[in-house]
Amino acid sequence: VIEASSNDFHKYVNSSHEAVQLMHTAYVYSFEYVLLLVGDSSGSIIRGVWVHFDEDLLLDYGIVLRYIYRTALSWAYESDIPFPKSDVEEVLKHVKGATDYDSFVGLFYLWRFVSTRLSLPIPRLQRIVPSVVSHWNAIKGGSDTITKLLWSNKHDPPSQSTQSRAISRMLMLCAVIVHRLYHICTSKAVEQYPSLRSFRVAASKRCTFHQTCLNLVHAIKHQNFQPRPSSVLTSSALVNQGIRTRRGDTTTRLAEWGAKPIGATPHKNVKQWFARDP
Repeated sequence: VIEASSNDFHKYVNSSHEAVQLMHTAYVYSFEYVLLLVGDSSGSIIRGVWVHFDEDLLLDYGIVLRYIYRTALSWAYESDIPFPKSDVEEVLKHVKGATDYDSFVGLFYLWRFVSTRLSLPIPRLQRIVPSVVSHWNAIKGGSDTITKLLWSNKHDPPSQSTQSRAISRMLMLCAVIVHRLYHICTSKAVEQYPSLRSFRVAASKRCTFHQTCLNLVHAIKHQNFQPRPSSVLTSSALVNQGIRTRRGDTTTRLAEWGAKPIGATPHKNVKQWFARDP
């Protein structure tokens, strides 16, 4: 047992955050003794110590809390006190990583509404969204997932113009459609999956988007397409056709339609996919 007011307190509780939490717990629940347990990431207890808080220390802590409430926080809990807009704006300017004023006001009034109508402890405000936003999140398409797929398997067009990038994006979107169709066609009956998440996990294990892109390259390579004479694509442009994956930052180039990969040495997985028949 260690006294909270002793000079050796910091030797047993070396974190100021933990010390304040211990004192706050003792004050709120009127505890005379509080047990501090320190454990590792696996949940095993490393050590523990009983901390004793005398009555005078807890009374002084209560005086400090009331002073902070009266001078800085009363406007947040008492509706008859006007909202200090100028003070809040000034504080947000100097707090690193703070949100903007409008977002703060929205979260504040959401917290005030929830805290007066729900029993403590209240849920995290980040998990509380308007019903219209929640509805949109439930029915919207997988645009975020598509962006993640395209970013992890980036295609660099031979030209960096805006039109080339737009066409490259549309081609990769077609690859995503093929990827999703493959997942659907190779899946089991829908009733055999307990949830949508299990379906997606199983589909990703069967074939990743990176593998789908390589299969498409195989399909194009074995078709032996010949570009039209009037095509705007030149031989140098065809050389730069390729798929770059950020996992290995590998560039696979095709000299022409149906040719073998040349240029930068491809990743081992890319070699394996080009070596076998699709």
